Amino acid sequence: MAGYSGYSKSNNALAAEEDGRWPMTVARKIVAKKTGLKVAEAQQLLEKLHTGEYHHTSKRYNATRYYDTVHAIEYHRLTTFAAALPDDWTARMNEPRKAVENDTRTFAERRAEIGAVDAALAAEFGVDAETLVDAFYELAR
Repeated sequence: MAGYSGYSKSNNALAAEEDGRWPMTVARKIVAKKTGLKVAEAQQLLEKLHTGEYHHTSKRYNATRYYDTVHAIEYHRLTTFAAALPDDWTARMNEPRKAVENDTRTFAERRAEIGAVDAALAAEFGVDAETLVDAFYELAR
């Protein structure tokens, strides 16, 4: 979607904003409001997660970095969730995944075994299994 919208932003910049990606001046305020972090902490989180995305803005075609607020808010939610889990939670989640790597069973059979272990661990930890798996794949790999 190349091109420019007037003299302010590229069409790609506008599309990014519709998807929750913003320049830092806006992104840090959104993340701070949604997570309860201080604005400086939200900025640090956004910088940590930045993928290198930028878009052209202004009539001078400045390259402006864009930050994914949706991902930052979800990452914060999962790190807060994971902080309450036992220290060995990632190792225990990893065990069945490593055990089936060279297994000759079908993918569905291996996936069912991993799902059963995930559900058992979630029950043991007293948490939602889907959130536990999300945290594992986002934070622990």
